[in-house]
Amino acid sequence: MDAERLSPRVDEMWLEPHAAGEGVRNAAAALAGVSVDTLFNRMASSAVAGGPDAAYAVGMALVASALDASPVEGTMHRGLGLSWLWIAACRGHVAAAMEIGRSLSAESAAEFPRRPQADLSSLAQHWFNVATAAGTDRPAAAGPIGGLRTGRGRGAGIPRVVPPQPLADPARGLPRESRRSASAAFPRGKVVLRQGIGDPASTEGTALAKRYAALLGGPIPCVGRVPKPGEIMAFFERKWPWAMCVAEHLQSQADLLTLAGLGHSADPIYGGGATVTIEPILLVGEPGSGKTRLAKAIGDLFGLPRVLVPCGGSSDHGGLAAFSRGWSTARACAPAQAMAEHGCANPLMILDEIDKASRPGGQNGSVMGTALSMMEEAQEYHDSCLMAPIDLSAVTFIGIANDEKLLESALLDRFDVQRIPRPKSEHVPVILEAIRDDVIERLGIHPSAFPKTTREDLKRFRDLFDGSSGSLRVLRKAYRRMIGVKAGLQLRDDMDGGRQLN
Repeated sequence: MDAERLSPRVDEMWLEPHAAGEGVRNAAAALAGVSVDTLFNRMASSAVAGGPDAAYAVGMALVASALDASPVEGTMHRGLGLSWLWIAACRGHVAAAMEIGRSLSAESAAEFPRRPQADLSSLAQHWFNVATAAGTDRPAAAGPIGGLRTGRGRGAGIPRVVPPQPLADPARGLPRESRRSASAAFPRGKVVLRQGIGDPASTEGTALAKRYAALLGGPIPCVGRVPKPGEIMAFFERKWPWAMCVAEHLQSQADLLTLAGLGHSADPIYGGGATVTIEPILLVGEPGSGKTRLAKAIGDLFGLPRVLVPCGGSSDHGGLAAFSRGWSTARACAPAQAMAEHGCANPLMILDEIDKASRPGGQNGSVMGTALSMMEEAQEYHDSCLMAPIDLSAVTFIGIANDEKLLESALLDRFDVQRIPRPKSEHVPVILEAIRDDVIERLGIHPSAFPKTTREDLKRFRDLFDGSSGSLRVLRKAYRRMIGVKAGLQLRDDMDGGRQLN
C-alpha cells in the first residue's frame, strides 16, 4: 500500500456519524483514491457509484486481508475496509451497519480509543438501531429467507422471526479465501432480559429502563470473529512463543466454533453459526509473566470487547455484582453494564488478580462468590439492581492469578487452568518486537521513523531480562526509556543538521 497517499482521516471515516447523498459519494471517491493493489483498486472504482453491495464487498475483502498483513499495514487495511463498510451502511446495507456498530463497540473498549468513549458507544448504538430497524421494517418473505427460526447453540429453542437478508449470500463478491472470515464477522442476536426489569413503573425502575434500554425490547448482537484454522498458533509463535500451551487450547475452541458455523448462512440481524464465546480460562503465572496483556490479546483475537475488573485487595464483590436500588450508586452487574456500553451480549470480562480477592462468606459479599454464581447460573443470573434474571451464557470470563490454590475449589472447578511459563532469554527478540509494534500502533507513527535496536541494545536487554528473573514489566519499561532517549538524540541530530522538523 502507498502509505504516503493515505490521508490521516480517510481510514477513519467509519468513526464519523451517519451521512447521506453527496457526502457519501465524495467519501467513496476519496477512498477509491487510495492505492492498495490492482484487484482492490478495480473493485473500489466500481463501488464509487455502485450500490451498497459493491461497497460492502470491498470493505469485507479489505478487513479480511488485514489478518495476513504486517501490524502497520494491517491497521491501514482494516481502517480502509471499515470505511468502505461505513459507505455501504450509509447506503442502507444492514449487515454493514451491524459490523460498523460492532467495530465501534470494540473501539470504545480499546486502551487508547481514537474518539471519546461516550461518542463511540452512542454511534455504535445508532448503527445497531439502524440495522435492526432496516431489517424488521421489511415485510416478511416466504421461503428460505423469511419465516420462523429456532436459535442454535446457547439459548437454543427460542423461536424468532427472521427478517429477509439483503443478499442471498452475504459473502458474495469476496475472494474465496475471505468468505469464511466474512461469514464469521456476522453477529448473532441474543435476548438477555426476557422478562424485562422488575418494578418498571417505579421512579427507579423507569430510570433504569432508560439507562439499560439497549438490553430491552429484543435481541442484542453477539459480536466477535472466529480465528481461521492455524491463525492462533501463528499469532502465539510470533508474539507469545513461551505460552504455546494456551495457543493450543484456544485454537481447539476456535476450531469447534468454526465447525459449528460451517454450512450456515449469516443473517444480518440474528447472525449465523456459533456464538463467539470462550469457556472460562484461568491464566496462572508468576508476576510479570504477561498474563493480563495475554488476556487482552485473546479478546482482540476473537474480536470481543473487553472489560478489566481489578479484584486484588477487594473486601467485597469488587464491582462485579450489582449495586442494589435505593442507593445513589445503583447499577447493574458488571457484565450487564458491559453489554449496555458495548451493545453486545458477549463481552469479555477479565478478572485480574482474582486470587487476591476476598473469599466467600464476608458480610459485604466477595468477587469469588459473585463469579461463581455468574458461571453456575449463567442463563438466569439474578441481578439485584434490575430485579430480574439476565442471561450471561454468552459472556466470556478470563481469570488472572499468581496462585490458583488461593481460589475457592468450587470456583477453580469452573475454570480451565492454563499455566503461563516464564519467558526465557531466547524470547527477548520476540518480546521486543511485540513491544515495538504496540508502541508504533499506539503512537501512530511509521516504522521507518522509529528508533532502531542495535546488537549492543539487544545484549543489554538480555542481561537485564536475566537479572530481573524474566520480568516482562521490567523489560517493557527499559525499552520505552531506551526509545525515548534515542528519539531525543535523533531530534537533536536533525536540528544540528539544519533540517526543519514537521
